Amino acid sequence: MGKHPQSEKCLRSEVLSISLTGLVASLVSIVVTIETGASMFQLIGLAEVSLRETRLRVLSALAQVGLHIDGYSIKVQISPAGLRNEGFFDLAIATAVILAFEKKTLPGTVVLGELSLSGGVRPVRGVLPALRGAASKGIQHAIVPRANLAEAASASEFDVCVAGKLDAVQDYLCGASELERASIPFRPKQPAALDLADMRGMASTRRAIEIAAAGQHSILFIGPPGAGITMASRRIPTIRNVSTRTRQRRREFYEGAATTAAARASRRGVFAAA
Repeated sequence: MGKHPQSEKCLRSEVLSISLTGLVASLVSIVVTIETGASMFQLIGLAEVSLRETRLRVLSALAQVGLHIDGYSIKVQISPAGLRNEGFFDLAIATAVILAFEKKTLPGTVVLGELSLSGGVRPVRGVLPALRGAASKGIQHAIVPRANLAEAASASEFDVCVAGKLDAVQDYLCGASELERASIPFRPKQPAALDLADMRGMASTRRAIEIAAAGQHSILFIGPPGAGITMASRRIPTIRNVSTRTRQRRREFYEGAATTAAARASRRGVFAAA
């Protein structure tokens, strides 16, 4: 790493990540210690099956942003030990290495993401349950892959930054630029195609519809074909009580978030042992 002085005795940093078991999120501490000496990159605490792939991805991605380990002994301690890395920890490990050399910290932030050999940040599964679990432990900030933007934006209690490449994260850590914030784009409400006001005449029918909609009562239409039954029925949803509609949307959102969390986690295979 030519742009860093060789005279440094010991550099150290810590970054938080997340491990998922089912829908239960656990904080993972990643501590990097860098010393001058024989070139070495040692991962401590990962399951054996994950060591080689993780080391290869992280070192290749760091090299793509100009960071090489020549002349440095780098030890990465991951705790709790014995975890299997399915991509969740790649970006966090690389971030910890960069922070150590820059002598900076990243408190109160979890980092998730898999690295490609070219330095890209790949999406990971289970971002939503991971962020919700981290929030329950007092964490309020996160860096996740840009491809997970829509999912991460659903965690409204979080300040989430997204990145598509490791060099963007490096620039952010060094203060050279900002990362994009995860947010759901605003979509203006589309006006209803149908409206009760379109009905002319049929005063008694309109009155019955208004009463039934206001009190959330059932209503039965009886009449011959062409009497306007279908026309009137299609316009009932356009005059529903606003508060009722708002409550339903909130209920649907939270039910949808829970369903999404379960789906994301199950696709990662975290229920395989169950």
